[in-house]
Amino acid sequence: MCKAQITLFEPRTKRARMDRYVFMTVTVADGYSGLEHRASMALICNRSDLPVQGRLEMTDGYRTYLGLCSHEYFHT
Repeated sequence: MCKAQITLFEPRTKRARMDRYVFMTVTVADGYSGLEHRASMALICNRSDLPVQGRLEMTDGYRTYLGLCSHEYFHT
């Protein structure tokens, strides 16, 4: 998702404006929020949204989490 957004906003160079970007995620029993910063984002998601080792299919919760990541990265 980051590569697609960088290509959208930097079509000539295809390079992000920052050398490093950090996705900080806090998992909770019930929560959903995010805030972007210049070179990082702070996210809150449900524990159940994250992938489980050994489960191959993508869950709706994980798709929602990735949407949150994409949304906050877009603001950057």
